[in-house]
Amino acid sequence: MEVISFFYNIYKQRITAIYDKVVDTEVILVDIQKLKTRMKDYQRYAMILMTVSVFLYIGVAFQHAGKEPFQIYLMMGTTSLFLALAIFFVFQTRKLKKLINEQQED
Repeated sequence: MEVISFFYNIYKQRITAIYDKVVDTEVILVDIQKLKTRMKDYQRYAMILMTVSVFLYIGVAFQHAGKEPFQIYLMMGTTSLFLALAIFFVFQTRKLKKLINEQQED
């Protein structure tokens, strides 16, 4: 009877070890998918912010007639802020891409 319980315990340990590896692999895959989704979102944010800042800059650069200095300064400040945020999101995208590549190598 002891022999059977001994082999049963070994079998049980191996099954739990295999299950733990499968669960860990699934968790890593889910994390990679979340990181890829976040990376794509950051890329989209950067593109949108860059596009809006270009339109604001065109409005400042070509049409000074009829605008007060406050409006021009406000548009330039907004342009600078949007460009800074776009650069921030580009760096975040690079960081996430590097993290994803490191996780996929492991």
